[in-house]
Amino acid sequence: MNDAELADIKLKGGDWQRHIFDEYFAYVSTIAAGKLRGAVPEDIDECISDIFADVFRYLADNSPSVSGDLKGIIATIANRRAIDRKRSLSAKKNQFYTVSGEKLPEIPSGEDIPTDMEYRQQKSRLLEAVRSLGKPDSDMILLKYYYCRNSSEIGQILGMSPAAVRMRCSRALKKLKDILEKE
Repeated sequence: MNDAELADIKLKGGDWQRHIFDEYFAYVSTIAAGKLRGAVPEDIDECISDIFADVFRYLADNSPSVSGDLKGIIATIANRRAIDRKRSLSAKKNQFYTVSGEKLPEIPSGEDIPTDMEYRQQKSRLLEAVRSLGKPDSDMILLKYYYCRNSSEIGQILGMSPAAVRMRCSRALKKLKDILEKE
């Protein structure tokens, strides 16, 4: 579209802004997306809206003095507006906000620190009690309840029969119970 076509649309009372928007939307979008690479789509859309607002304002104010092809004017406005938006977005990224003297609301983390701490202490006491059983009882308890091994596998690892593993494991659990009850 050139200035003569624009003037003709204006004289006929047509919606010249709609014609410009329809004809140059893809062109302006490409410029804005290229300059704002990495920005969120909302920022790019807002920039495109600002570009068209600037174009309409410019053409309304300078309509008689516009000569030639409108594409160059629109490209210049689009490039400048997109560069300005890129600068403002990068400036916002580098802003740090400090809050001094204000009491901030606590954000729940989903963690129950006292319960987690108690659980860790119980695990630590249990592990110490298992270690106090001595070898091979502590190994059998760890293999059976921590590594989920059955009596046959434990027997192969420790060089014992599955029946002996079951018997020793049963006795080790009774010892472990007595140790933990004393604490």
